[in-house]
Amino acid sequence: MISPTSVHATSLCLDILSSEHFRNASQEDISGYYQEILDMVQARLMDGSTKAFGGDKHTAEDIAQKVVALLQKCKTSNYPTVDMILEWFESGSSLPNSN
Repeated sequence: MISPTSVHATSLCLDILSSEHFRNASQEDISGYYQEILDMVQARLMDGSTKAFGGDKHTAEDIAQKVVALLQKCKTSNYPTVDMILEWFESGSSLPNSN
């Protein structure tokens, strides 16, 4: 079963990837997204509707770092598919290879 947090993180990535701000963002800009992403993830985890993927071993900080890492990769290579992003959040493995 896919965790709600993985779905949330994937949705968050897709929202950012489709935004005009992302299209014009530099790698530095994307790094600057971290705090806002962290705040959104913490809010989602605190509302009680979701649990961190992989049980509680991943923190909001881990999730936010993964979102930023994926966004940075997407600026330098082809975007991975939705399934690849979701699988990556679920598995905790290395970044999806989208080339």
